[in-house]
Formats: sequence, C-alpha cells, structure tokens
Amino acid sequence: MMRKYRLWKSSSKFLWLMLCIFLFSISVAYASNEGADGGNTWTRVNIGLVDLTVKDLFINPLNPTAIYAATWDGIFKSINGGESWMNIGLSGLEVRNFFTIDFTVVTAGTSGGTYMSTDGGGSWTKINDTPFPRSFHSPVYVIDPIAPTTAYMGTRHRGVRRSTDGENTWTEVNTGFTGMLRIYSLAMDPITPTTLYAGTYQDGVFKTTNGGDSWTQVNNGLTDLTIYTLAIDPITPTTLYAGTWDGIFKTTNGGKSWMNIGLTDLEVIKIVIDPLNPTTIYTVTDGGVFKLSVE
Repeated sequence: MMRKYRLWKSSSKFLWLMLCIFLFSISVAYASNEGADGGNTWTRVNIGLVDLTVKDLFINPLNPTAIYAATWDGIFKSINGGESWMNIGLSGLEVRNFFTIDFTVVTAGTSGGTYMSTDGGGSWTKINDTPFPRSFHSPVYVIDPIAPTTAYMGTRHRGVRRSTDGENTWTEVNTGFTGMLRIYSLAMDPITPTTLYAGTYQDGVFKTTNGGDSWTQVNNGLTDLTIYTLAIDPITPTTLYAGTWDGIFKTTNGGKSWMNIGLTDLEVIKIVIDPLNPTTIYTVTDGGVFKLSVE
C-alpha cells in the first residue's frame, strides 16, 4: 500500500494542490437501479457500458462532462456526462482504481499492473507490473490543501494515520473510534481541513473537527453501517453523501442526521460529485452507473 502512495507523491505537488478541492468532491453518485430522492429521480446511465461491474469513476475537473469508468473489462469514457460510453482501452483487464490524476494524466490500477495515459485515454502505457489490490476502496488518502505537509491515510485494521511532515512519519490518530478500525473512505472539508469524516466497515461514520485528535461517531439515521464511500459537497461542505450496502444516505448538517435517498437494493461502491455543478451526482454500484440532479 505504501508503494502506491509514493506514486501520489511523485506527481507535481502544485498540480495536486490545484486539484485537491476537486478531488475531495469527486465521488460521483452512479448506481444501477432507478429510485427517488424526495421528487428527484436517479437515472440509469449505462448506454455503451458493456460491463456493468464498475469499480471506480473519475471526473475531469476542468471538463466535468468527461467521465472515466473502471470496469472488469477495461476502461470506458463518456464525453457527455454519462449519456453514453465507449471503451477506450485495456480490454480484458480488470481495472480496479484510478489513483493518480492531474490535468493531463490518468493512472489506472488493474489486475495486470498499473497503466498511465497522458492523452485522455487515447493510449495507455504500462508503468508497473504489480497487480493492483482488488480490495482497495478509494479515496483512503487525503492531503490538507492549506497545509500540504499534513496528510491522512485510512488503513484496513489500524484506523487513521496522520503525517504532519510531508509523509516522512505517520502517527495513529484513533481516539474515539470503536470497532474494527477498518477505514474504507475519508472525506475532508475543503474549506476547514481540520474537519474530516471516516467511513468504516460495520461501524458507520466518524467525524473529527480537530484534525484527527479525537473522533465522534455520527450515525443517526444510518441503517447500514458499512460505508464504502463518502463524498463531500465542495461548496456546502456540511452536505455529504455516504454509499453503503443499502443505497445512498445524505446529510445536510455535517453528519448530525442522515436520510436514505435511494438505490436501497444496491451496493454503492463510489459516489462522485460534479466539481463545477455539485447538484449533479453520480454513483457506481454493482449494477452500473446512475446519475442524480438534485433539485
């Protein structure tokens, strides 16, 4: 896992900081059933997706109608906000994650190693032969956009770790956590980076307002406590979305209360918010991709 994070560090720190707020919001809510959210309707957006086993999504922050989908049969791309998709390479490979992205580069972890594209997916070059872990849920790594030497990492069995010296050393910051300390997702408030949320396996959501010094469980209204993914609204960061085994939940008060907003018979793997239009949400599930325009 540590080797993967070094790939993050090898990217330009300046480009990362420019993208940081966008990346915190990029958790597009796509799933594979149609449902309702108080009058808002989830729309299935799977036309052209030959394989509906989508594992990850990435939205181009400069052009949010350009979306990449990682599937068990290569990478698909939409240039019209999910209305249609086309395969752009790596067919026959199980693509598991997009994990290093800047303005021109997309890096994908697959069952056959790591690949990089510098031309929007037109061509791919293998940069690593090591298969990417199937169990990895992203993002479990966030950097403070105001103090970029501070970073947080979610782990599978040791909770949250924090570095304040540019990732040279890490300290466990788990005061207030209960349960198995299995962190599936992290979300950072882009305006107040000392406020973070951690999604866990079977223990729900935990929140810190002091940079990880202490955490509080914020599960009121959550009926499923396995949180695969968290997405935070980049403009109104008290609004968050949580993807679970039982659909998508939303809070508008920083986790004080949650309500289910649909897709209750789906396992929601990834939620992504359009960085330029946060009322547009995409979600990945075990049934493909869905889109919601919040009224």
